Amino acid sequence: MGCADESIQLFDTASGELNGSCFGHKQSVSSLAFSPDGKTLASASDDSTLKLWNVATQQELLTIRRLGGALRGLTFSPDGQWLVGGGSFSQRSGGLRFYPAPQP
Repeated sequence: MGCADESIQLFDTASGELNGSCFGHKQSVSSLAFSPDGKTLASASDDSTLKLWNVATQQELLTIRRLGGALRGLTFSPDGQWLVGGGSFSQRSGGLRFYPAPQP
């Protein structure tokens, strides 16, 4: 996996071959996370969007706009039900946001 500005490239780690790319962010990608089953990729961007992608097809599953702050860290819960983002949000949220993760 790698980021080149607004796009995300998915590589086979054994062969180094490019498996595909995810396009859709309008500014640099700042954080990435795979779901525990490896089927979904989450990406956060400086364009104030959070996107979820189908890894096999590189198709966008969901976009959340106007995050209210920059996400600088993403992780899925161990059961894959939630996506947690850390960033510069209000003091009330403690710098964390929780998003229900769509299930494939």
